[in-house]
Amino acid sequence: MAGIYKYQGKGFSVAKSFTTHPKTEEFLLHNHTGYEILFVFKGNVLQLVEGNTYNVSKNDMIIVRNDEFHQLFPKDEEYERIVIGIEKSFFEENGIEKSVSIFEERKSGEGNLITSKETISSGIYDCVLKIDEYIKEEAPESIINGAITE
Repeated sequence: MAGIYKYQGKGFSVAKSFTTHPKTEEFLLHNHTGYEILFVFKGNVLQLVEGNTYNVSKNDMIIVRNDEFHQLFPKDEEYERIVIGIEKSFFEENGIEKSVSIFEERKSGEGNLITSKETISSGIYDCVLKIDEYIKEEAPESIINGAITE
């Protein structure tokens, strides 16, 4: 796995990576203390979340809350993604408590996939591109934070 970058902000983290010939054993079943957003730029993967399997392709997004166990199974020779980790405190500190509902107001393991059609039409795709660009340009944390709260 080749990390392109890792960025740590207050209450959030962003990591972009590119993997050639990914192996399933590199992606173990796990969960997190906060919320996770996985955005796929290249490749196809199977994402297992609490026993449900999602086919994830270019520009698709998976959302996972802290109590959901999940595992990724790469299907292609190349896989590029951004993973955004968000702590619950981030929502509170930025006055966007209602935004946590996308993670919390669904049954465990259900509704985790946001398709490319939805990410593009809703503007999520553009926000992810902004976050990626801001980090590459070494923009101030407040600018990156603003793109995440968008």
